[in-house]
Amino acid sequence: MGTGCAMQLAINDSEHDQIIPGVVDPKAAGPVGSYPPQLSIASAELVSTAVTIKVPFAGTNAPTGGSPPTPIDPLKLVGLLWQMSTPVASDGGAAECVWNINVSNVRFY
Repeated sequence: MGTGCAMQLAINDSEHDQIIPGVVDPKAAGPVGSYPPQLSIASAELVSTAVTIKVPFAGTNAPTGGSPPTPIDPLKLVGLLWQMSTPVASDGGAAECVWNINVSNVRFY
């Protein structure tokens, strides 16, 4: 994996999913501009062997920075997102990030 490549995890609940005027989305309950809290997955955790990463809904090691700034409600989950970020290379193009991930055995606790 190239330098600066990163991965984030976001857990979305209905309170962090925005209501968009004129769009019917029965799962959305958050104000306009809502977005889910995120957690950066450290490059040290992205290894070639299987690894278990535990992410609580609230408290220490939970995703942070969402809007509204409230913990995730595990009773109102609507989605999970794994986002891969690629930095800009020194020549202005995208740096090379090669991803080959396998997400399995996802459990909620």
